[in-house]
Amino acid sequence: MTATNPEPSLNKDQLLLTARAMLVCGVVTIIVAFVNYIGLLIPFEPLEQSWQQVFVSRLVDLGIIPFIGIGFIFWGFWIEERSLQKRLPRRKFKIAALSLAFVLGLAFLLLSPLHIVNVWSRSREVLAQITTEARSAEERVEEQIQSEAFQSGVEQRQQALSQQVDQLLQDEAAVQALLEGDELTEEQKGFLRQAQQDPERLKAFISSQTDRIPAEIIGRIRERRQELDARARQAAFRSGVQTGISGLMLSAGYIALGASAFRGRPKSIKTKR
Repeated sequence: MTATNPEPSLNKDQLLLTARAMLVCGVVTIIVAFVNYIGLLIPFEPLEQSWQQVFVSRLVDLGIIPFIGIGFIFWGFWIEERSLQKRLPRRKFKIAALSLAFVLGLAFLLLSPLHIVNVWSRSREVLAQITTEARSAEERVEEQIQSEAFQSGVEQRQQALSQQVDQLLQDEAAVQALLEGDELTEEQKGFLRQAQQDPERLKAFISSQTDRIPAEIIGRIRERRQELDARARQAAFRSGVQTGISGLMLSAGYIALGASAFRGRPKSIKTKR
């Protein structure tokens, strides 16, 4: 009488335990994912373009969770049926998981292009708003420049600087200290030496610098506009490409998962007598 080997039975029990644990993990993962999806719907404003953009972006970010859950379910079915060497009567449950994969694949396939369209549409609105605000700021600056108060302020600043220059040039010791010190660059020191010989040249330079103030203000406004334009375009490109491509990849993955699970259902294996 030969002793029986318990190893096959033990291995089968381990496989069944693993399969059922995977099934439970898959179901829990899908439930958690859909609870998060329901949370994304609050507040529900489907007609708002900004709401659509945020919703689809976060939906895609969470899209891998049910994908993993469905994968766990089909993998658990496969291990369970292989370990028992027979097909289990769970056709409705399998069809439900299979249908969920196809529905999610179709949803991501439809929502990803919609998100890209919304992103670029919103980007155009933001760029138009930036342009409008920049033009309004330039118009306000031009009005201020043409005002008597601004012109009077520029003249007062020119007079104050001219007085300071006259006082500086009259103090030879102070001028000599600046020329010998490290506070000024060589170019500035050369200009100061020329101003000692021709004070009117320095005053003309001060006048030209104050006259450049309006142009510098408008230049800063335009630089800020270009910076905001670049940021808006980069944000739109990043959001459109990242969310759009990720959504399309998820769509392909869900459809492929559903199709492979449908085709890959294991045939029942007859036990040997």
